[in-house]
Amino acid sequence: MLKIDKLITSGLRLNLLRYFLAENPKAKVSIRQLSRELNYSPSHVKRELEVLESAGILRSEQIGNQKVYYKTYSGPLENVFKSEPHILLDKIKDVTGIDVAYVYHMFSDEFKMVIIGRPDIYFLNRIVRNIENEGDFSVQFDVYNKEEVYKRILPKPLFFIVGDEKYLEQIKSRSIKREEIKRRLKDYRKRRWER
Repeated sequence: MLKIDKLITSGLRLNLLRYFLAENPKAKVSIRQLSRELNYSPSHVKRELEVLESAGILRSEQIGNQKVYYKTYSGPLENVFKSEPHILLDKIKDVTGIDVAYVYHMFSDEFKMVIIGRPDIYFLNRIVRNIENEGDFSVQFDVYNKEEVYKRILPKPLFFIVGDEKYLEQIKSRSIKREEIKRRLKDYRKRRWER
């Protein structure tokens, strides 16, 4: 499997290519909108957009007082990005009941994920099977509900599909707080009983 992130070393350029070639091929967006969506500074986004425009992948036009960019390239690079695991794994967002989903292990033909929430397991299995057939790699996942996250030592995420690092920490801290409250209440009842 081709590792695009090894070939294109600029994280923002890689995200812009994914955005225009795979995720939103018909998008016409401004620099400011892209900087908000991708969480980069507008000057950095502008510089990378100009590089992609000079390469012939994007074209820009002035609409009112904004410059918007859109995809003009059509070729094999599109197919590479559309079959990229990140894009295929994005289909997991369609499963309801998932609070956080992230990949923690990635090898040439294997992905391991952690899913937190109460997803429809039947639908999740069907989606994962479709992803495996389409991408020619295997996906393994562990599902935990929010209440049991504090009991687990979760592996460190490589990239998030649903949620983010901040939300994961909130879930962990809420679970820990609930367990701490239960423990304190139990201690209080025990002390009260001993009186």
